[in-house]
Amino acid sequence: MLYNIFDSRNEGTATAVEELFMQAGLYDDSPRTREIVYIMIAQRAARGLGSLYAQANEMTMEEAGGIHSEYTPRGWMKTEKELRIFEQHLYLRQPGYGTSYITGKYLLENTLAQFARKQEVTGEPFQLKDFLTG
Repeated sequence: MLYNIFDSRNEGTATAVEELFMQAGLYDDSPRTREIVYIMIAQRAARGLGSLYAQANEMTMEEAGGIHSEYTPRGWMKTEKELRIFEQHLYLRQPGYGTSYITGKYLLENTLAQFARKQEVTGEPFQLKDFLTG
């Protein structure tokens, strides 16, 4: 396959669920967990942005890794050079994978918004469980 179409569904759902559950109150008693969720979203966005530049041949893999490192909060990727190189290499071999975490999250959130709007228009109560098990 030239593109693993299921990446956006799999990785996007995983990324979205972390934030959805957090917004639903799962981590209300754990501010550090909330911080980690946001850092991981930023890290995935930075990693995906770097991979886009590398895919377009506008940056080398090392330069793309620099975006990944520079825009990940708390400097977490600055100490993980081997991981950064591994991830950029992986995303160069699988176009769309690096961005699938964030684009898939957006697709799931958009679908959730459409579902919630439909519930509102028909006067049915919105339940996150109904959407997730639907």
